[in-house]
Amino acid sequence: MEVPDTLREKIEIFQANGQVFREEDELFTETSWAAVMMGQRIPMKGHNPMADTFDPGEIRQEVDEMEKSIRYLVQQMPLHGQYVQKYCPAGTL
Repeated sequence: MEVPDTLREKIEIFQANGQVFREEDELFTETSWAAVMMGQRIPMKGHNPMADTFDPGEIRQEVDEMEKSIRYLVQQMPLHGQYVQKYCPAGTL
């Protein structure tokens, strides 16, 4: 199947700088498009130059805080078997 022009344009933009262009009425979000592009192993040849204006220390601190929050939330979650037993008891037969 030939790739539609609209999708080809999305791929070219993503390859150029990792950005995702989204129309207002599209079903997929920017995050979903990025996941699709990376899942299809479409390489990024560059990055958005705006990223160079951010302080690397601040970025590292923000990422560390996100990781800390995720680790805390994961520790609060039940194990898979516990979840299935509690919320999907029919699946434990």
